[in-house]
Amino acid sequence: LYHTVLPMSKEVIFTGIKQFREAAGMSKHELARRMGVTHQAVIRWEQGVSYPTAAKLLQLADLFHCSVDELLGRDRSA
Repeated sequence: LYHTVLPMSKEVIFTGIKQFREAAGMSKHELARRMGVTHQAVIRWEQGVSYPTAAKLLQLADLFHCSVDELLGRDRSA
């Protein structure tokens, strides 16, 4: 069984990362430090200029105690 994979909108990733970061009361600098990236990388993710790697998405999900699907704004029940 094959599934069609539609490209994820950068805006969705931007919204998810920013929402979870703000809900955690974390600054961009703090998130960058905890993720092992520069704060510019966090800014680029949140502006939709670039995507985090798959490994960083997993790390973000662990940090925010959510699933990658939740982080990406995907509805798992659909």
